[in-house]
Amino acid sequence: MYIKILSSSSELPLLNNDTFLHSAEMFSMLEKTSSVTPYMLVAFNDDGTVAAHMLVILRNRRWVIPPYFLTQGRVYGCGVYANEEQREEIFQELLTTANKLFRRKRCFYVEFSDMPHKMFGYSALRSAGYFPIPWLEVRNSLHSVHPKERLTPATTELIDKAVASGVVTTEVTDYDDFRAFYRKLRSYYRFKRRRYVPAERLFYEMWQSNKARFFLTRRNGKVVGGSCCLYSGTTAFLWFLVGKRSSNHYPSAVTLWTTILNAHSRGYRHLRFLDVGLPYERSHFREFILGFGGKPISSYRWFRINIGWLNRLIAWCYRE
Repeated sequence: MYIKILSSSSELPLLNNDTFLHSAEMFSMLEKTSSVTPYMLVAFNDDGTVAAHMLVILRNRRWVIPPYFLTQGRVYGCGVYANEEQREEIFQELLTTANKLFRRKRCFYVEFSDMPHKMFGYSALRSAGYFPIPWLEVRNSLHSVHPKERLTPATTELIDKAVASGVVTTEVTDYDDFRAFYRKLRSYYRFKRRRYVPAERLFYEMWQSNKARFFLTRRNGKVVGGSCCLYSGTTAFLWFLVGKRSSNHYPSAVTLWTTILNAHSRGYRHLRFLDVGLPYERSHFREFILGFGGKPISSYRWFRINIGWLNRLIAWCYRE
């Protein structure tokens, strides 16, 4: 087996594109987006067939202190594998190759998230110098029963109250609404701790494809929120959920409920939240989304800072 690092969509072999976050389509979208650089790590069998592939994203980010510009490595999930029984073994090889890429590109820090299960890749990541931070994920089942039957009474009341106050969520179908969504997204995350928002071009490419849907929420004609949902296989991924500040989640309740109903109506079996906030013991946002019938799942996010002493210090702070 051998691994190639491919930096152009024209070089990609025929890939299994069932997983959108590691697909050739996602790679092509990222290629057209400023401030990010995609790399596809492809593991080939000796006969030249594809054994696995993993999409690695390098983000160029502004910083408030010198050196002012940093490069971050980002991987969602573990990649796509032709033989699931060899997944752990091949992941270790892909991780080794990815780490060489991160060092060569002088990434300040690297983050892996959304692993298949909590302990996936634990030994390989530990050996490579990564440290885990306990994280809580939320996943909603959209099959078996209608999503309405999973709502808590408090959430049902919240949705009814929002609708009565004039809150309406609709799918984005024209460019003016798309621009309104992106402006709201940028303004909402401007002062957030985890405030990274990709360039508008990436959202536009996703909107033009059938892999994402955007929703815009208004109250009496004024934009007060929105959401972005990605679709991969039988799962919908809620990427961003935006609501007006100091609104007690009223607009967000209708936004999230409309997003869930849309995914359910299109036959998706699960909805996963790509980010439910920082791993604080108490989180109002996490409690809010759990009211829609989601199941909390314990997981890890893996980090590595490419400054040895700093990585060891933070790893010690988060030791278990």
